[in-house]
Amino acid sequence: MVVQTLQVLHLPINYPLCFLVFFSTLCSYNFHFLLGAIYLHKQLSANFLLQQKKRIIFFLTGAAGVALFLLPAQINIWLFFLAAFFTGLYSMPLLPVNMPAFVKNNGFAKTVLLAFTWMFVTAYLPMHQAGINIAAKLSIVLLFQRFVFMLILCLLFDCKDAATDKIIGFHSLATDVKPVYIKWSIYALFGLLFGINFLLQKNGLSLLDVVAFSAITIICFFVYLFSLQKRGYVFYYFWVDGLMILSALLTGLAAIV
Repeated sequence: MVVQTLQVLHLPINYPLCFLVFFSTLCSYNFHFLLGAIYLHKQLSANFLLQQKKRIIFFLTGAAGVALFLLPAQINIWLFFLAAFFTGLYSMPLLPVNMPAFVKNNGFAKTVLLAFTWMFVTAYLPMHQAGINIAAKLSIVLLFQRFVFMLILCLLFDCKDAATDKIIGFHSLATDVKPVYIKWSIYALFGLLFGINFLLQKNGLSLLDVVAFSAITIICFFVYLFSLQKRGYVFYYFWVDGLMILSALLTGLAAIV
């Protein structure tokens, strides 16, 4: 997604930044799932750590990658810590300590926060690092497009994890809002996303890029329809997560056509 942001704005690819985002994602995802496992297990033991050794290895690998690429990425260090703070806020309810009710129970805020963090990391950071005027109309619309797209994907995962989240007491939109309202919210977000794609062209993005964004929106809509039936991990981690990669591939193809 970082590559896509740079591609559509015709900017050189900052490979250290791409690797930094990759390892940060690897680190934060496994940190979150480790916290979830600890929250359910209620105690640490040698046997528990052995059961979680793959996640621990991935977490440590991600942390090492972050340390390796942080300086070469040449991003504002305060923006990096801000992104880390946003990421930590999402997982905070799983910490084995007493949290205020508004932290543990605000499902709407956590889902929106996750989508915002994805937008911040994959769009705002590379644009800021490249010296793009964030206040320009195209920048604002592109940031909004990324936020809405990621919010749809976050909602799909929220729906998948709703049953498990209820067991561990982790709130999200899918645990706090009736399924029918979630469905209509997703439909509304797809309509909004198509409208934003149109605004991208009005504000200077190429027609081929807009076609690519519209194509991924249509594909995402059909993936959502398929998700209404019970699906396994392969579907979500290949098709739903894969939409981010596919989106970048389509805009990359548009750039060379």
